[in-house]
Amino acid sequence: MANLYNKTAKNLVKLGVSLGLTMCLGALVRALLPRILGVEGVGVLYFAESIAGIIFTLTPLGVHAYINRTIPQDPGKIVTIFPSLSFMTFLTGGLLWLGLFSYGTWQGLEDKFLIVVVFGLFEWLRQHTQEVVKPMFLAADYVNFVSRLDVFAKVVQALLVCVGVWLFPDVLWAAGFFLFSQIITLTILLVRALQLGWLRLSFDWQVCKAAAIFGLPFLLNQALVSLYGQIDIAVLEILSDETEIGWYGSAQRLKGLFLMGVPLLYSAVIPMLSKSRAAGENAYFEFFYLVYRVLMLVSWLMAMAMILLGQEFVELLYGAEFEPATIHVQLLAPVLLFTYINVFLSANLGLISDGRKLTLITFVSLMANTGLNFLLIPYFLGEFGEGGAGIGATLTTIIAELMVFLAMLRITPIQIMSRNVSIITAFSLMTIVLVSTGIWFLEPQWYVRLLLFAFLAGTVTIGIGLQYGRNIKQMWS
Repeated sequence: MANLYNKTAKNLVKLGVSLGLTMCLGALVRALLPRILGVEGVGVLYFAESIAGIIFTLTPLGVHAYINRTIPQDPGKIVTIFPSLSFMTFLTGGLLWLGLFSYGTWQGLEDKFLIVVVFGLFEWLRQHTQEVVKPMFLAADYVNFVSRLDVFAKVVQALLVCVGVWLFPDVLWAAGFFLFSQIITLTILLVRALQLGWLRLSFDWQVCKAAAIFGLPFLLNQALVSLYGQIDIAVLEILSDETEIGWYGSAQRLKGLFLMGVPLLYSAVIPMLSKSRAAGENAYFEFFYLVYRVLMLVSWLMAMAMILLGQEFVELLYGAEFEPATIHVQLLAPVLLFTYINVFLSANLGLISDGRKLTLITFVSLMANTGLNFLLIPYFLGEFGEGGAGIGATLTTIIAELMVFLAMLRITPIQIMSRNVSIITAFSLMTIVLVSTGIWFLEPQWYVRLLLFAFLAGTVTIGIGLQYGRNIKQMWS
């Protein structure tokens, strides 16, 4: 276990530094785009991103779960797995994009749809990079290379998008710059794979068949998750306008900055969780408990930051024009906690189950999410006017994420979920509700909210140190 902790700590530090830098650069891009393109412009951009995300969610074919379960326990298999799965998933994405382009050509490729087509090409390459190629490098323990590449790729994207959109303030140009930066990233990964001898002109049908069969439930789940994450923007497009999408989409993108730790889970923690499972049941349970509790505390602290400092984040990143997005950011705070825990529990279930229950949970939550969006968006739009549609979409997201969260806890094996885990989960949710209520009714000044957050951050840091000091010491021994 000591070796496992040590390896996890080193990977977390390497990827954590990379993550921090990419998060800052991502925030820079997200801050400049609304100021250059305006509310309606970023509304169109978010709509194109959402539609492309829905269409190309099938590109990875669910092979991420197969990669995480297979390569960490037997790294030598990557020589066969890499060329076979890369070709299969890249071809799938190419066929989807050709279908999208053909449909757009038939329809006449109007400006908004042309932006969707360009973002579709970006999303195809992004999905292939993030869900297929990069996980194989991480599973084979090339953490240094991936962490450095992440920073380089984000620097390139920030320069291309910010400078390019400043020179050419148009949504279509913005989509093109996103695409070009992704082409550069994927090219570097493939060149490195070629140098390592992974990228070969070979195709193993049996590997593809095994990955496809194993990954089918996870493919369905991934498709449903993508629909689930993008359906609110699509419904807002139907029931409201680009301004509402701009406000709500900006709040979602701000939440996305706080979710930058999710790749850290997939990159550093889940492969180690897979190795701990191979080491034995006791090692697996001990590692699971440690990650779950620390993750709950850290995500709780980030949720508190969104509640207490949401107004300042919106003003700093987007400007006064996006002030109506503040309430969306604050309401999305509990979703942040739910998302982190749901991602970890679903990845854990991917290691110990076949994924069918995950798919069922996601399907039910998607149906609930869609129905509630059509019910709550027009209701709150009528009640509150401008900004009301986003409130309806936000409340829908909270309800749907809570459903997924409770269902995940229900299907996780009882020997994993201890009484202490349940207590810390209930306490975290209760304090989020209490602090949110106090902030909305008392409306304290910014410095009071900042001091309260500083106190909470210090308390959590000290608490983690006292509670898990032994484990942390093992990590660095």
